Amino acid sequence: MRSRLWCAVSLGLAVFLAGCGGKGVDKKIATDSEAAYRKTLDEAWVDMSAAQQSAYNWAVSNYSLEGLIEAYLSTPV
Repeated sequence: MRSRLWCAVSLGLAVFLAGCGGKGVDKKIATDSEAAYRKTLDEAWVDMSAAQQSAYNWAVSNYSLEGLIEAYLSTPV
C-alpha cells in the first residue's frame, strides 16, 4: 500500500514538474540545481492559490530535490 502511495505521489509530482510552463502551478520548475529549483518555485509560489500551495506542500513533504533526481535518473525507461 505504501509503495502504491509513493508511486502515485511520485507520478503526480513528475507530471506536475514536467507539465509546468506558465504561471503558478503551470510554471516550469527548474531541477538542475537547488538554487534554480528554489528560484523558480519562489516565482511560481506567488501566483498559486492557498489550496495549490497546500497541495504542493503535501505532494513534496517527503522529498528533497536530490532524492527526486536520484529516483528519476536511476529508474530505467
